[in-house]
Amino acid sequence: QRLHKDPLLCINHAQKKKKKASIRFITGSTDNTLSVSDLYPPNFSSESETATDTTATTTTTTAEDKYKLKLVKTYDLINEFSKSQAITKLLGVNDIAVRCDCKIFATAGWDKRVRIYGTSKNTKPLAVLKFHLDSVNCVDFNSNAKSDYYGVLASGSSDRKICFWNLYPLRDTSIFTSSSQSG
Repeated sequence: QRLHKDPLLCINHAQKKKKKASIRFITGSTDNTLSVSDLYPPNFSSESETATDTTATTTTTTAEDKYKLKLVKTYDLINEFSKSQAITKLLGVNDIAVRCDCKIFATAGWDKRVRIYGTSKNTKPLAVLKFHLDSVNCVDFNSNAKSDYYGVLASGSSDRKICFWNLYPLRDTSIFTSSSQSG
């Protein structure tokens, strides 16, 4: 299934330890969109998770079995701006980081911004962080529960600066894991 019109630049996934039914994938592209999808294992009944969900489900065939990839939502980065604002640069995404509680994720944007999104149904950013002077290349949350900086977001930019952001306090995070890979 094609989640984007243009090439993918980054992907991140997270899975709740207690609920191993699906893995949530967030992808970013040069087409000014983010996509959030859930991947379900073979023989999984999605009716048991959400009985009223109307989102289309497609099947991805692998060598072993069939996995169901379900598009949860798409974030349109262009619509985030009002019509009165001129968009002079592309709004591509270089990196995505999911916080260990899977409630928020951050994006590293070409437009010098770090955006924070919730994984709920809202498709507008919770926050737009402005500090960098050039394209933001990478973002990552500290997931070391023993650290004083647990849950702190770090962002790195072509301006050769690293910023640390202390966002929305974490609650119980002992039931979550996340990992990332970007390219």
